[in-house]
Amino acid sequence: MKLKKLMTARAVISKCAGEKLPAHVAYKFARFIRLTDGDENFYHEKFNTILDNYAKKDEEGNLVRDGEFGIALKPETTEDCRREMHELENTEVELPFHFSMKDMSCLTLSIKDCFGLEDLIKEEGNECH
Repeated sequence: MKLKKLMTARAVISKCAGEKLPAHVAYKFARFIRLTDGDENFYHEKFNTILDNYAKKDEEGNLVRDGEFGIALKPETTEDCRREMHELENTEVELPFHFSMKDMSCLTLSIKDCFGLEDLIKEEGNECH
């Protein structure tokens, strides 16, 4: 699974953190978050390194806000920054386990949420066809 997809899935699952869910689903979600914490930490560490290397900074060393990423990039390094971000987002990570449609049946999800979770769901038959 690509790291960017994992980060999106973690965000969707984290939105459910305050909801009452069936015990087996809550446990599986909590376990997923715990088992992928290292991947999230890796992402943020590398992302911050990329920003530190390529973002414009003011006189006090703070990031300058602007541009495509919400952060102004040094013009001469824009392509290098995009390449490194692409590499980071496309880093392959191991998925600890899958969820079933049955696991997800207790949730109310938007289509956008479903796109964020689709790589985590292993279909159990033809219920989606």
